[in-house]
Amino acid sequence: MDYPNQHQQIVKELLDGKFILSQSNPLYEIIKSNIEFYKAFFHTSFGYDILQKKTYFFLTSNESNEKFSRDITIFIGIISYELDNEGKNFQDLIRFSIFEYDQVDVMVRGSVYFNVLESIDFGDTRRFLARLSRINLIEELEGDKFRFTEAIDLFFDFALTVLEQKKEKTAKK
Repeated sequence: MDYPNQHQQIVKELLDGKFILSQSNPLYEIIKSNIEFYKAFFHTSFGYDILQKKTYFFLTSNESNEKFSRDITIFIGIISYELDNEGKNFQDLIRFSIFEYDQVDVMVRGSVYFNVLESIDFGDTRRFLARLSRINLIEELEGDKFRFTEAIDLFFDFALTVLEQKKEKTAKK
């Protein structure tokens, strides 16, 4: 069987939980031009679905008990809460700003919800952010700075879905 170029790297990165981003990443273009192959491959081989958002690909499964996504959602929720408390447009800030590691560490450690982070596999802020970098959720920049990648929208979309479900449940009561 003929596989697309860099097939092994694509499979490894997606199975490692990485987001394959469009910006200057040849893997994105390979997946995009072979999307039907990869849909069948991941579904048949692993029971996973490959999904494409505007500018990235990722794997998903209904059978997953993966906890890292939950941890990321909690972390993003705390950052969003703290920025919102400061009266700032947290979504735009998270999407378009450059953050310093120490700034985020102070923000999450000073949060009233820090105890929630302590109850998950958070560890310290730098270690957690390094994990986010490994899956392409943040891009590390020079001088102890980083920015969130476009993959952050997946977590905002998830939060909106949860909010809509909560509203529906409340309306039924």
